[in-house]
Amino acid sequence: MGRPVKEKSLTQQDVINAAIACLDQEGEAALGVNRVARELGIKPPAIYKHLDGNLALRRAVALTIWQQ
Repeated sequence: MGRPVKEKSLTQQDVINAAIACLDQEGEAALGVNRVARELGIKPPAIYKHLDGNLALRRAVALTIWQQ
């Protein structure tokens, strides 16, 4: 997926989309802050600006998948 360019800052939806991509590629074990940060090309603490850790990430991914 790659890191967003500076003109387009990272959003919560970008993080969720990257998490879904990790989930699709590697399964449930890849659904974590560290793995998603690597997918986006950022450091893990940057994700905490958008979601409150692994549990919030999992909930957001589940909700997004359910809504789709």
